[in-house]
Amino acid sequence: MRVIVLAAGKGERLRPLTDDIPKCLIEVQPGLKLIDLQLRAMSSVQAIDNAVFVVGYRGDQVEEYLKGGTPFPVTTFYNPFYDMSNDLVSLWCATRFMDGPFIVLNGDDVFSASVMENLVAAEGDICTVIDRKPEYDNDDMKILVEGGLLRRLSKEISVEEAVGENIGMIRFQGDGPALLVEALNAIVRTAEHRPLHWLSAVQWIIDRGTPVRLSECKPEDWAEIDFHVDLHQVQSRLDAARELVRLMDMPTSRGDETA
Repeated sequence: MRVIVLAAGKGERLRPLTDDIPKCLIEVQPGLKLIDLQLRAMSSVQAIDNAVFVVGYRGDQVEEYLKGGTPFPVTTFYNPFYDMSNDLVSLWCATRFMDGPFIVLNGDDVFSASVMENLVAAEGDICTVIDRKPEYDNDDMKILVEGGLLRRLSKEISVEEAVGENIGMIRFQGDGPALLVEALNAIVRTAEHRPLHWLSAVQWIIDRGTPVRLSECKPEDWAEIDFHVDLHQVQSRLDAARELVRLMDMPTSRGDETA
């Protein structure tokens, strides 16, 4: 299975960190970049054997970085319209890679391998990963569910109505790839629709009667690095995980009966 990663945006909300580099090359730890976290998680999922990164802003830097080595074959594709459109056009640029089963992933998502493993194993031609939280904010891609299926996804859903959040990771297989290509081709024909988020294509599919199933993860199993506070939270979690590993690896004292 292929993963199509949408990594063309400017990441303006993370300035000045993104003044000269794309968001995916931001360091989340010394020597560890956002893109490294994604590739590590994907490489732990047995079904994933290749990925496509759709790049735009400072795309040459991403291409050069990936030349340093990847855990499986990785292709890049340049979206020349990245600075005048949203990620829906980036996904449309990648339709040539939709010739088999694939997962679409937001370029600023980090996640545990189990999130993608569960998605790969889930039923249905189209399945999306969601989480459920005690409360939501206006920037969350909130969802409504009906009969166990996704009914609507939008940031415009009120926080009171929302029953979950779409994390920006969706698998397409069976008839799913052809349906997504059809949706993208239809939407980009209208100029005012081109600035839409790529999940608008999923809503287009739902509105025409195709079921979209759900794979649920925990809020702590993933994060979206959109703002500086998001980056700091991910860095804190990584620091805590490294400290736990360090403590577990420390030799215990022979005289410590409780060790």
